[in-house]
Amino acid sequence: MDSRDPGFEHPIQEHQPSSGLIPDLGKTSPEITMAAAMAAELLHEGLQMPEAPVTVAPAEFGQLTGKEQSPRRATNIDLLLDVSLPVSIELGRTRMTIAEILELGSGSIVELDRLAGEPVDILVNNKPLAKGEVVVVDENFGVRITSLVSPRERLEQLKA
Repeated sequence: MDSRDPGFEHPIQEHQPSSGLIPDLGKTSPEITMAAAMAAELLHEGLQMPEAPVTVAPAEFGQLTGKEQSPRRATNIDLLLDVSLPVSIELGRTRMTIAEILELGSGSIVELDRLAGEPVDILVNNKPLAKGEVVVVDENFGVRITSLVSPRERLEQLKA
Protein backbone atom coordinates (compact mmCIF):
# COMPACT_ATOMS: atom_id res chain seq x y z
CA MET A 1 0.00 0.00 0.00
CA ASP A 2 1.22 3.54 -0.76
CA SER A 3 1.79 5.98 2.17
CA ARG A 4 -0.06 8.68 0.20
CA ASP A 5 -3.18 6.51 0.17
CA PRO A 6 -5.74 7.87 2.72
CA GLY A 7 -6.42 4.32 3.91
CA PHE A 8 -2.77 3.67 4.69
CA GLU A 9 -1.97 3.14 8.35
CA HIS A 10 1.64 3.46 9.37
CA PRO A 11 2.74 0.67 11.74
CA ILE A 12 4.45 3.21 14.03
CA GLN A 13 1.16 4.98 14.62
CA GLU A 14 -0.31 1.72 15.90
CA HIS A 15 2.35 1.49 18.64
CA GLN A 16 1.04 2.91 21.89
CA PRO A 17 3.02 2.98 25.14
CA SER A 18 1.97 0.59 27.83
CA SER A 19 2.07 3.28 30.51
CA GLY A 20 -0.69 5.47 29.10
CA LEU A 21 1.38 8.60 29.86
CA ILE A 22 0.96 10.14 26.41
CA PRO A 23 -2.32 11.96 25.80
CA ASP A 24 -4.04 11.58 22.45
CA LEU A 25 -2.69 14.51 20.41
CA GLY A 26 -4.88 13.94 17.39
CA LYS A 27 -3.07 13.77 14.05
CA THR A 28 0.70 13.64 14.55
CA SER A 29 3.55 12.47 12.39
CA PRO A 30 4.76 8.91 12.88
CA GLU A 31 8.13 10.18 14.08
CA ILE A 32 6.56 12.30 16.85
CA THR A 33 4.28 9.45 17.89
CA MET A 34 7.18 7.01 18.09
CA ALA A 35 9.44 9.45 19.98
CA ALA A 36 6.69 10.20 22.46
CA ALA A 37 6.00 6.49 22.95
CA MET A 38 9.67 5.76 23.57
CA ALA A 39 9.98 8.65 26.04
CA ALA A 40 6.92 7.48 27.96
CA GLU A 41 8.26 3.92 28.18
CA LEU A 42 11.61 5.19 29.48
CA LEU A 43 9.84 7.23 32.14
CA HIS A 44 7.66 4.26 33.03
CA GLU A 45 10.73 2.04 33.46
CA GLY A 46 12.13 4.56 35.95
CA LEU A 47 15.19 5.70 33.99
CA GLN A 48 16.31 9.04 35.38
CA MET A 49 19.38 11.22 35.13
CA PRO A 50 21.59 10.90 38.23
CA GLU A 51 21.86 14.11 40.21
CA ALA A 52 25.55 14.92 40.66
CA PRO A 53 26.78 17.90 42.67
CA VAL A 54 27.86 20.82 40.49
CA THR A 55 30.74 23.06 41.49
CA VAL A 56 30.53 26.65 40.27
CA ALA A 57 33.51 29.01 40.45
CA PRO A 58 34.04 32.49 38.97
CA ALA A 59 36.29 32.67 35.92
CA GLU A 60 39.70 34.26 36.38
CA PHE A 61 41.33 36.19 33.55
CA GLY A 62 44.75 37.84 33.32
CA GLN A 63 45.02 41.61 32.95
CA LEU A 64 45.09 42.84 29.34
CA THR A 65 47.51 45.67 28.66
CA GLY A 66 46.79 46.06 24.96
CA LYS A 67 50.52 45.98 24.15
CA GLU A 68 50.74 42.25 23.51
CA GLN A 69 50.46 41.33 19.86
CA SER A 70 50.53 37.72 18.93
CA PRO A 71 52.23 36.65 15.72
CA ARG A 72 48.89 35.12 14.60
CA ARG A 73 47.25 38.56 14.49
CA ALA A 74 49.54 39.76 11.73
CA THR A 75 48.91 36.54 9.85
CA ASN A 76 45.14 36.98 10.11
CA ILE A 77 45.33 40.52 8.74
CA ASP A 78 47.61 39.32 5.94
CA LEU A 79 44.84 36.96 4.85
CA LEU A 80 42.60 39.97 4.16
CA LEU A 81 45.08 42.05 2.20
CA ASP A 82 44.17 40.51 -1.17
CA VAL A 83 40.38 40.80 -0.69
CA SER A 84 38.89 42.91 -3.46
CA LEU A 85 36.39 45.64 -2.50
CA PRO A 86 34.33 47.86 -4.80
CA VAL A 87 35.63 51.44 -5.00
CA SER A 88 33.41 54.12 -6.50
CA ILE A 89 33.61 57.87 -6.93
CA GLU A 90 30.45 59.88 -6.35
CA LEU A 91 30.34 63.08 -8.35
CA GLY A 92 26.89 64.02 -7.07
CA ARG A 93 23.27 62.96 -6.73
CA THR A 94 19.83 64.04 -7.80
CA ARG A 95 16.22 62.86 -7.67
CA MET A 96 14.02 62.65 -10.71
CA THR A 97 10.45 61.63 -11.33
CA ILE A 98 9.73 58.75 -13.65
CA ALA A 99 8.33 61.21 -16.18
CA GLU A 100 11.62 63.20 -16.11
CA ILE A 101 13.65 60.01 -16.58
CA LEU A 102 11.49 58.97 -19.54
CA GLU A 103 12.13 62.36 -21.16
CA LEU A 104 15.93 61.91 -21.06
CA GLY A 105 17.65 61.58 -24.39
CA SER A 106 20.97 62.08 -26.04
CA GLY A 107 22.24 65.57 -25.09
CA SER A 108 20.03 65.86 -21.98
CA ILE A 109 21.68 67.42 -18.94
CA VAL A 110 21.15 66.01 -15.44
CA GLU A 111 21.82 68.60 -12.75
CA LEU A 112 23.55 67.26 -9.63
CA ASP A 113 23.51 68.49 -6.03
CA ARG A 114 27.20 69.56 -6.07
CA LEU A 115 28.93 72.62 -7.41
CA ALA A 116 31.62 72.43 -10.08
CA GLY A 117 35.03 72.10 -8.43
CA GLU A 118 33.54 70.74 -5.19
CA PRO A 119 35.33 67.60 -3.85
CA VAL A 120 33.95 64.21 -4.88
CA ASP A 121 33.32 61.35 -2.44
CA ILE A 122 35.49 58.23 -2.60
CA LEU A 123 33.48 55.24 -1.42
CA VAL A 124 34.86 51.82 -0.53
CA ASN A 125 32.22 49.13 -0.21
CA ASN A 126 29.60 51.95 -0.33
CA LYS A 127 31.14 53.59 2.78
CA PRO A 128 32.84 57.03 2.59
CA LEU A 129 36.63 56.77 2.87
CA ALA A 130 37.89 60.08 1.50
CA LYS A 131 37.22 63.22 -0.54
CA GLY A 132 39.14 64.17 -3.62
CA GLU A 133 39.34 66.22 -6.77
CA VAL A 134 38.86 64.97 -10.31
CA VAL A 135 42.02 64.91 -12.46
CA VAL A 136 42.90 63.64 -15.92
CA VAL A 137 45.67 61.03 -16.18
CA ASP A 138 46.71 60.49 -19.79
CA GLU A 139 43.26 60.11 -21.34
CA ASN A 140 41.51 58.70 -18.25
CA PHE A 141 39.79 60.36 -15.34
CA GLY A 142 41.27 59.90 -11.88
CA VAL A 143 40.81 61.30 -8.38
CA ARG A 144 43.47 62.96 -6.22
CA ILE A 145 42.71 62.31 -2.54
CA THR A 146 42.54 65.58 -0.63
CA SER A 147 41.26 64.37 2.75
CA LEU A 148 40.55 61.07 4.49
CA VAL A 149 37.56 60.37 6.69
CA SER A 150 38.83 60.11 10.28
CA PRO A 151 39.01 56.64 11.87
CA ARG A 152 36.43 57.76 14.43
CA GLU A 153 33.95 58.72 11.68
CA ARG A 154 34.57 55.40 9.88
CA LEU A 155 33.80 53.45 13.07
CA GLU A 156 30.62 55.48 13.64
CA GLN A 157 29.49 54.70 10.09
CA LEU A 158 30.04 50.99 10.67
CA LYS A 159 27.83 51.10 13.78
CA ALA A 160 25.02 52.89 11.93
